[in-house]
Amino acid sequence: MRAANHTVHVLSDCITSYDTSKIDEMLRYYESKGSKISSVKDLA
Repeated sequence: MRAANHTVHVLSDCITSYDTSKIDEMLRYYESKGSKISSVKDLA
């Protein structure tokens, strides 16, 4: 999506992984690629 110049929002409290210890690393990666990291309560 970022490659197509779209804004990407990632909800940090809705993401999961088979290896939950890597979630923080995944969020840093998404943010480094230009995604906006938010939580569900930020939407209210």
